[in-house]
Amino acid sequence: MDTSVMVVEDEYIIANDIKHSLQEMGYSVCSMVASGEEAVERVGRDKPDLVLMDIVLRDRMDGIEAARQIGSRFSIPVVFLTSYADDDVLPRARAASPFGYLVKPFDDRELNATIKMALDRADLEAKLRESEERLAKAKEAAEEANRAKSRFFANMSHEIRTPITVIMGFSKLLADSEIPRSEQQQHLQTICRNAENLLNIISDILDLSKIEAGRTELELKDCSPAEIVEDVRSSLQVRAIEKRVGLSVAHVFPLPRTIRTDPVRLRQILVNLVGNALKFTETGGVKITVRRVGQEDDTPRVQFEVADTGIGMSDEDISRVFRPFAQADDSTTRRFGGTGLGLSVSRELAQLLGGRIDVQSKPGKGSIFTLTIDPGPLEDIPMLESLAATPMPAGAPFDPRPYAKLRGGVLLVEDEQSLQCLFSRFFKETEIKMDLASDGRIAYEKATESKATGRPYDLILLDIRMPEMDGYEVVRRLRQDGWQGPIIAQTAYALTGDRQKCLEAGCDDYISKPINPKELFETVARYLGQMGPA
Repeated sequence: MDTSVMVVEDEYIIANDIKHSLQEMGYSVCSMVASGEEAVERVGRDKPDLVLMDIVLRDRMDGIEAARQIGSRFSIPVVFLTSYADDDVLPRARAASPFGYLVKPFDDRELNATIKMALDRADLEAKLRESEERLAKAKEAAEEANRAKSRFFANMSHEIRTPITVIMGFSKLLADSEIPRSEQQQHLQTICRNAENLLNIISDILDLSKIEAGRTELELKDCSPAEIVEDVRSSLQVRAIEKRVGLSVAHVFPLPRTIRTDPVRLRQILVNLVGNALKFTETGGVKITVRRVGQEDDTPRVQFEVADTGIGMSDEDISRVFRPFAQADDSTTRRFGGTGLGLSVSRELAQLLGGRIDVQSKPGKGSIFTLTIDPGPLEDIPMLESLAATPMPAGAPFDPRPYAKLRGGVLLVEDEQSLQCLFSRFFKETEIKMDLASDGRIAYEKATESKATGRPYDLILLDIRMPEMDGYEVVRRLRQDGWQGPIIAQTAYALTGDRQKCLEAGCDDYISKPINPKELFETVARYLGQMGPA
């Protein structure tokens, strides 16, 4: 693109000579003006790349003032042209910060060199300004990130320490054998509830890290949306009763009997949405509505609407609630608690499920969060007109008695004494003979010895993170030695890829901590060749 130059000179002959010289050098003269006022006005319209400005002009505004205004308002470089070089003019001219200064008469080479230097300097200053602006924005973003991190750690410290304090306190109360059994049961329920809250916090942190790293994996399977919603309702019913608010479910028929999605992730999103609704509702209630949406010619969707009569939010609050570590405002955090992770994780998971989360809310009028997901193909899926044929989860606690006939020799490799006691208690009513190893080296030696005596363990439950020799090394060595028996990894690691890493090391299966008793018994029964309850 040609370099565009404006010439400000009140002597027409001089201005015309300069114009011809510029054109011969390859520059484009966008305009020639004779006054400072006109120069300032025309610059805003013509937007030249450079202005050649005579200092002494006949009108009220001289070239120095015109240059000052052009520089401050438009950031366009100005080169002064003058036949005056006395001690009065030069200081004023320099104060106007020109990009060059030519004393008449000047030749074309001098003019061309001055223009090029002025343009180079202007380009350099523009890049410097851009760098300074980017640096200022980066600094502001870093400071805001640091403030957000500080708020997050403060909230996280509170959210983690609170359930830990409750768990420790009520555990000490349980050590008192004098308290009535009914009170003991209440204490146990309190401990379990706070342990679940603590686990949810940790799960949200891990989920967010996996989402940000792009490592979240879905396990799509056929499942009943009605059963999932009922499971969420039943699991959160106790919290609703404690707050003395309602929690109900409504189904808008027809509904598909099954959908193809990740039921664990779907349940996680709904627990977050319903849990939040209960948290911010003091009176009234929360209602979950399930419906199929989309016309016949549209892609079908299944929608879960969570409506509450809680505190509600303004439009500004809504813009913040999906940010990680954020809630509507700090007073909300102080009053209701929470890490501010749940909604951020839920929104990302909803997108992975082929959908989104929308929200409508008014301060003091409650909120409606709407989760819409891709249910997979529904062409051959029966549609329900009622829930009569849909079994609902009973919600009863796990009963280990059907597994009482489990038998076999099991080596438990676990360095935490409390977990050794817990596993021993789990299998106390079975016929399993359990042996313990408190580090990896002992586990390897015991397994090797059992094989040498002709009575190898029927199953090894192997904690991956062990002292002396970690679980990966234990299973590798055993497999290299020809160990054929089943080895089940059990670990507190819960990131994407951990299961595959255990399987690649030689394990047959994987159970993550905290251990779910039902999953533990079902897995052990499967590998001992005894399926447990029919």
